[in-house]
Amino acid sequence: MGSQKGFTLIELMIVVAIIGILAAIAIPNFLSYQARSRQSEARVNLGAIYTSEITWHEDSANIAQTFGNDFVTISYSPANPPTRYTFALGAADVAAAGLNPLTPAGTNRVGPVLVAGGAPVGVAPSAACPTVAATAIVFTAVAEGNIDAETTTLDCQTINQLRVLSNPVNDVNT
Repeated sequence: MGSQKGFTLIELMIVVAIIGILAAIAIPNFLSYQARSRQSEARVNLGAIYTSEITWHEDSANIAQTFGNDFVTISYSPANPPTRYTFALGAADVAAAGLNPLTPAGTNRVGPVLVAGGAPVGVAPSAACPTVAATAIVFTAVAEGNIDAETTTLDCQTINQLRVLSNPVNDVNT
């Protein structure tokens, strides 16, 4: 009888087991990296909001040299409309109504409405995400969005007049 060439069933099962272990490690890491890369949308747009606010603040036509409290005043509009995040800034009309600035009421928002659009229905904006504010000497802009398609938390990022970028609710880690 001639020599037989090939793999035994045990050898094939060992290879399949090794591939399964590598996939179990690699897929969650890949999803985490993918979600973190989506956060760059918020950072880029918050940086543009900061630039618009500082430009408005330093503009000679702005005699009072205050910060603008809406996107129209500071002439901000994203180059590519945001798809995952809602951006909010100093919504006086929303604060007066006592509402979270990222819910459907109010006008100082850019992006999807989170409760019905940018997040699964029933995911409310995070209570841990700071309220937006813009006064004569300070401003806080907020970005909140669902970046990993789960239904419990939303990613929240903020920037203020000192260009301090923070991520008080990191949806990648939850």
